Amino acid sequence: MADKPNTYIRLYFSNLSQLEKLSYEQVGRLIVGIMKYKARNEQIAFDDDYLLSVVAEGILGRVEEDFSSYERICAKARENGKNGGAPKGNKNAQKKDKTTETTDRLNSTQLNNQTNKKKNNKIVLSSSTTVDRQPPFDYQSVMDCFNSVCISLPKVQKLTDKRRKAIKSASAQLGDLSFKELFAIVERSDFLTGRKGEWSCGFDWILKPSNMTKVIEGTYDNTANSGNNPTTTSYTGEW
Repeated sequence: MADKPNTYIRLYFSNLSQLEKLSYEQVGRLIVGIMKYKARNEQIAFDDDYLLSVVAEGILGRVEEDFSSYERICAKARENGKNGGAPKGNKNAQKKDKTTETTDRLNSTQLNNQTNKKKNNKIVLSSSTTVDRQPPFDYQSVMDCFNSVCISLPKVQKLTDKRRKAIKSASAQLGDLSFKELFAIVERSDFLTGRKGEWSCGFDWILKPSNMTKVIEGTYDNTANSGNNPTTTSYTGEW
C-alpha cells in the first residue's frame, strides 16, 4: 500500500539552493516548525530570523501544494467509489469488475496527467487554478528588512514598479548574500549612513547594480575609508 501523502512532508531538490544558505541549526528549526504546523496546527514564527522566514515561506508553499493535490485525489476517488454501485459478491458487481477496473485506471491516469501538466512554467491543477512553480517574490519583505536594519537612513514607504524591478535585479546579483546582510553592511558604514559627512545613501541608491557591487566589495567600510572618504558630489546624482 502506498504511503499517504498527508502523513509526511516532501523536500524537493529545487529547495537545495535555499537550504544551503541556512545553518544546520536554521534547517532544524525550519523542518520542525513546518512539521508542527502541519501535524499540530501550530503557527510558524521565525520573526527573529528574516532569512529563515523567507526560505520557510517558499518551502511551506510547496508543502501546502502537495497536501492540496492529495485532497483532490481523495475527493476524486470518493466520487468514483459512489459511482461503483454494487457491493463485492453481487452479480452486477462481478459483471462490472473488468469495466470498472479499466475505468478507474483511466481516471487515475487522467487525473495524474492533469495534475502534472506543464504550461508556461506553471503546474495546471484545473481549468481555473494554476500554481507558480516558485512562490511569488516578496518585494514588501525586502523593504521591511531595509527599514528594520538601516535605522540610520530614511525609511522606505512606497513600493513602486521601478523599485520592484530594482529589487528583483538586486536579488539575482546578491548570489549567496541575503538582503539582510547587504543592508547590515550599509548600516555599519559611517559614510553611507551620514554619520561622517552631510550626505547619506538611500534604499534606491543601494540597489543600483554598480553601487551594490561597491558596497559588497567593502568600498565604503569604515576601515577602507578611514583615511580617504569619497566625496559626496560623486554619489548624490546617481538616482
